[in-house]
Amino acid sequence: MNYYYYNRPIVAKLAPNYGPAAGGNEVLVLGAAFDPFLELPPHFRELGTEDDANKFKYEEANRMNKNDTFCVFEGVGKTKATIISSTKAVCPAPPSTKDSAELYITLNNQDYSDDDVLYYWYKSAKLYDINPKYGPTEGGTEVHLFGTDF
Repeated sequence: MNYYYYNRPIVAKLAPNYGPAAGGNEVLVLGAAFDPFLELPPHFRELGTEDDANKFKYEEANRMNKNDTFCVFEGVGKTKATIISSTKAVCPAPPSTKDSAELYITLNNQDYSDDDVLYYWYKSAKLYDINPKYGPTEGGTEVHLFGTDF
């Protein structure tokens, strides 16, 4: 059985860093060390290559890594991360009643980044009525909107 070491992932920026309270939007996570096995020299990644009497099983390690890669929205929930590269990952935002939470990334479902990067949720606007409900085709009519969370 092999054990692999890697650098702790770093979360630098989220794009966007906000979304609706209902969740579901994709969040691009920018940082470093999201795919630590990709960052190894090419001769380590070749299956069957010997290195100091250890046979490195890159494909197996990489597969295990991606099965345990999540974004954690502190106090809200955890969603599956899709690794794009060693500096980019995508995570769906979970629904939340909180205004904000720190976002962490984990590659092994046990150890987490710790970079104080916040994600924010907003309430979706609710439109109840408009007045007037019609106007001339050339426009210019002032329309009043009634609702909440504008």
